[in-house]
Amino acid sequence: ADALDPMDLPVQLQTALQALYGHYEQTFELWEKAKIAVPPCFIVVCNNTSASKLVYDYVSGFDREKSDGSKEPVAGKLAAQQLQGLVRRVGALPGVRLAPVSPEADPAGAEASRQALLAAAFQDAEAQVRPLAQLIGRTRLVPLQIQVEGGGGPVMMRAAMAEAAPPPFDPAELPKPTDRLAMLVQFCAVQNRT
Repeated sequence: ADALDPMDLPVQLQTALQALYGHYEQTFELWEKAKIAVPPCFIVVCNNTSASKLVYDYVSGFDREKSDGSKEPVAGKLAAQQLQGLVRRVGALPGVRLAPVSPEADPAGAEASRQALLAAAFQDAEAQVRPLAQLIGRTRLVPLQIQVEGGGGPVMMRAAMAEAAPPPFDPAELPKPTDRLAMLVQFCAVQNRT
């Protein structure tokens, strides 16, 4: 299947992006007049990395591969001249590192996210059990068993999106992520020995 074209985003999404960017431009001008040194942030959140890449390319532009293998630059649709100036200004701020969006999942980032989710799930499980343990006079929780299921890795959505039905676009047509992560923790509540 052919790759999806960022310039063929659904009209409703293009309209929403234009409206959001219009509001952003007004806010940007107000902040500039107020001499606020750091510009406001324009963030678009998408449901997966493939959709995010399409929106990123629509907003900022991309190189389209021609049939002969050469590349043709395609300008972004949201006030490209102002956006590029803003990107340069923000990119020059101390501590800011700008990087293009990739449709590929970062394995190191995915593992770090998995570890953070597991740590948060364990803390949540412990927080749920602690009041019950205190209610029965037990002051210490000892994990007996921790069972983790899923979390095999990030799921690439590009191929699945390429097979989605032609316009009109309906996000419900996209396949749901197939990866999940679950944790079951069993605790033993014991009395502290003093």
